Order: sequence, then structure tokens, then C-alpha cells
Amino acid sequence: MESIDVSAMPELARLAQEVAGTGEAHLLGPVATALAFLSPAPRTPRHRSGRRISESDIEAALATAGGWEGFAAADALKRALKR
Repeated sequence: MESIDVSAMPELARLAQEVAGTGEAHLLGPVATALAFLSPAPRTPRHRSGRRISESDIEAALATAGGWEGFAAADALKRALKR
């Protein structure tokens, strides 16, 4: 796919800003004929900031597995709350 710099084309740049801002696509061209489809580009995932997960973090998370054992099942709790 070719990239086109629209900064020198004010009307197209305005349409691109509108599409990016609203997230809604636009068909470009005369009313009866669509010549182009202008849609927002997918957002790039943001990189996580902060510290890295350590081995002790993983061990602590795994140690909590089963922590809800012995509590009522979700369905039973919902039925009891409805009564």
C-alpha cells in the first residue's frame, strides 16, 4: 500500500482528521459513484511502560491459583441472591 502525504492538500487533510477523530469511514466521490474509501488506520498497540515482570512476580501470581476454592459456585450465589 502506498502512503500519501496529505499535508499539502488541506481539504483531504481535514477529511483525514475527521475520520481519525470519529472513527467512521467515508466514501469519496460523486453521490452515485464511490471512487475511494477513507477509513481510520488501525491503532498501533502501545508498549507497556513500567517494570518488567520478574520470576518472583510469576511465582506470586501462581501461588494465588485456587484462592477462591471453597466459595459458593457463581450459579448458586446468583440463585441465592434472587430469593
